[in-house]
Amino acid sequence: MSRKFKLIALSFSFLLISVILISSKGLSSSNPVEDARQSITLLKSALETKDVEEMIKYSTDIRFKDDIQRRKELSTIISQDSASISIIKIGRLHAVDDNLVMAQITFRDNGKNFDLTLPVYKKDGQWKLVIGVSVQHQVE
Repeated sequence: MSRKFKLIALSFSFLLISVILISSKGLSSSNPVEDARQSITLLKSALETKDVEEMIKYSTDIRFKDDIQRRKELSTIISQDSASISIIKIGRLHAVDDNLVMAQITFRDNGKNFDLTLPVYKKDGQWKLVIGVSVQHQVE
């Protein structure tokens, strides 16, 4: 191969890599607060429709060792007519860094409201609300 051809091929490769890197960066959101809010909104919808798979997709619960155990427990809870857990308000969200957001959320559980501050973290490109660790107080 001639030196000129190698230089052109190298330049083209560099240009192609640059375009790919810029494009992939442009596809991902750079706003962790909005990404976390979207995940919480999708979890709220899953709670309303009692969609266990979506609940698991948009949250993680540290009280369970794995999703199999959690799936079983969630299925049992939502099959009971009296069980009604819902998100009634998504309040202030504060980005700690690009992978962690603290969210103030008001839940309703069996007729009582609870304000919770919960972490929402990004793992493998997916934002998840962390359940089982929070700061809470009952709202009168």
